[in-house]
Amino acid sequence: MLSEGLELAGAFLVDKLKEELTQQGHRATGELIDSINYKVDGGVLYVQTPKDYVKAMENGLPKGHKVPISALIRWIEVKGIASGDVEVKQAAWAIRAAIIREGSPTKGAFKYTSNSRRTGFAEVVIDQYTKKVLLIIQQQIGKSIRNIISNEVKYINSIN
Repeated sequence: MLSEGLELAGAFLVDKLKEELTQQGHRATGELIDSINYKVDGGVLYVQTPKDYVKAMENGLPKGHKVPISALIRWIEVKGIASGDVEVKQAAWAIRAAIIREGSPTKGAFKYTSNSRRTGFAEVVIDQYTKKVLLIIQQQIGKSIRNIISNEVKYINSIN
């Protein structure tokens, strides 16, 4: 009964989180977005990802944070920001310096967003869709209760 509603709510939330991350411009390799999943366990809904950098996508990074150059090189290559070994490395060091100086997101990062946000993807989804998630769960529980009552009435009528 409850688990069916939680399953539907989990699928809905995962879709909305992926959508918000994409709109914020966080799809490069797709690893983070593709890794978001949910599970229902003992009447509890867990929405999760094994990617540890999800915190940086949600909260940003403080000034002074040193992002690994290897991660920036990979991102630059995937996004097609630069090509050639020297140019890619120069871009990586420049982006790293900007993050150390400004924190993340940097001012230049906002050109990748289609909704003017670069952080707070989970908070945005929770704020926008809490009522919808509760309604999904409520409707599924109501449907299950109606089915149970209907089956009981059919059973009672079949006895008579």
